[in-house]
Amino acid sequence: MSINEIWQQSLNIISRNINSQVSYNIYIKDAIPVELSNNILTISVPMTINKNMIECRYKTIIENAISSVIGKETFLNVLVTRYYKR
Repeated sequence: MSINEIWQQSLNIISRNINSQVSYNIYIKDAIPVELSNNILTISVPMTINKNMIECRYKTIIENAISSVIGKETFLNVLVTRYYKR
């Protein structure tokens, strides 16, 4: 399974587990998977506020979703990419 497939399946789970679709659409939906290495999935977001909200409010939900898709415990790393392209 490719990193993009893992991320898309994870997003389906995440969207069902977040109380606010608005928050999901603003902070998570447009994140881009960058790398999966050593049980760490790195995603890229366009702004620091996205990173902060994900790390403060949604990190556990996202890690649980990714772990569920992959079938083993996986952790999340969030980067802010200056030249973000979706």
